[in-house]
Amino acid sequence: MLTFSGSETFPFPRTVVAKNLSDAAFLAACVPDGVVRSASADAAEWQAKAKLGFATATLETQLAILERTPGMSVTFTLTNRTLGGGLVMATNLAFRDAEGGTLVGWVAEILSRSGLLKMAPVSVLKSQAEEALGEMWQSVRAKLQGVE
Repeated sequence: MLTFSGSETFPFPRTVVAKNLSDAAFLAACVPDGVVRSASADAAEWQAKAKLGFATATLETQLAILERTPGMSVTFTLTNRTLGGGLVMATNLAFRDAEGGTLVGWVAEILSRSGLLKMAPVSVLKSQAEEALGEMWQSVRAKLQGVE
C-alpha cells in the first residue's frame, strides 16, 4: 500500500525514549489537539480533528501495541475512522543509541482504506500523513522534555 519511513533523533537516553514511545498512553497524549478517551500502556483511544484535503473531519483513533522489545523496538497498529471512511496503519519504531541521545528509526504503512478514503489520491494521503507525522514528532519532542 503506502509506506512512510524516516528517523528522528532525541537528546535523551534510549531508556527514556524507548520507555515512553512504547507506551500507548504517552503516544495518545502527544496527539496535537487530541482528546484522549481511554489510555493504558497497551492501548489508547482518542478523538482529534483531521485535515482531509480542503476539509476537516473528526477522526476517531485506536492504537494497539502488538509487540515490544524493551529498549529496542515497538510495533503497533492505528485504526482511524471518520465519517465515510477509515484506514488502518501498522507502525514500527526501532531505538538505537546515538551521539548525545537516541535515534528512532520508524516505518509506518497504510494497510487498508475504506469508504471515501479508498477514492482519495495517494498523493493527497501522502501529503496529509507527512504533515501529521511532522506535527506528531514535534509534540513527542516537547512531551519528552517534561518526563526526563
